[in-house]
Amino acid sequence: MSKIWFTSDVHFGHKSILKFCPKTRLGEDVSKHVERLHNDTTHPDYKKRHEIHQEYVRQMDKLLIERWNETVADDDTIYCLGDFSFYKAGKTESILRQLSGRKILIKGNHDHWIDDSTSKYFESIHDYLKIIIDKKHVVLFHYPIAEWDRAHHGGYHLYGHVHGNLQLEGRAMDVGIDTRPTGDMKPWSWEEIDEILCKKEIIKHHGKTKSETEDDAV
Repeated sequence: MSKIWFTSDVHFGHKSILKFCPKTRLGEDVSKHVERLHNDTTHPDYKKRHEIHQEYVRQMDKLLIERWNETVADDDTIYCLGDFSFYKAGKTESILRQLSGRKILIKGNHDHWIDDSTSKYFESIHDYLKIIIDKKHVVLFHYPIAEWDRAHHGGYHLYGHVHGNLQLEGRAMDVGIDTRPTGDMKPWSWEEIDEILCKKEIIKHHGKTKSETEDDAV
């Protein structure tokens, strides 16, 4: 049976993400090395910094592709909530060819690679999207939203952009790969997300709980 997956902020080809997210990607040792190469002109590897950065990015890209494909089957659906790649269209297209699953993109602020050669790898591309899974309303957007459609009725909001640095009130969740609890950078399954969000308190409407709001409507 096919499954549904979610991810965000994959950042293929992004050198700086190695230092911004040291607990994931290639780990803290690589993050520290990248930071030193960026700031210390006396470092013995400084003159080779561009080649070293390129090799680290190549390793990261390879690992991201492996983690994606060992998780997502060809007949699964995966929603990518933006900032998929920092490459131009040609290199991004070569990566998309290698990734399994039926892909749906919600655009992020760094997705400048979208053109005819790359968009054909997605079932659809959106700025914002609302879907229903297991009778639950889900709002998908690259950026975190303080108030979203049906938030006061238990609706879910999935977002990215902030790399785990902001947690909204209510049934909202950052599904970026840097938020994975084990640092494995794999996509989140719908089952994992639902298990987490169904336990969270529903966001209040004008300071009232859902039951109080319903009483007012009677």
